[in-house]
Amino acid sequence: MERISDYVDGIMNRLNSESPNQSEETIAVVSALNIAEEYFKEKDIKTNLEKDYTDLLDELISKANSISEAIEDNL
Repeated sequence: MERISDYVDGIMNRLNSESPNQSEETIAVVSALNIAEEYFKEKDIKTNLEKDYTDLLDELISKANSISEAIEDNL
């Protein structure tokens, strides 16, 4: 939990130093939006990696089946 609070605090401090005249509420909302944007970007990356992994696994299974069939045909 401390790691998360440190992360949020760091974002809020950075935004506050970049825009010192903004209210605390604005800093909090913009921080929340930034964190949400990062979350969805990472989620998309994870989804794409899972799809790539699944596609590669399907390809490997197909190749293994082809090799198995070729061996059986030559026995």
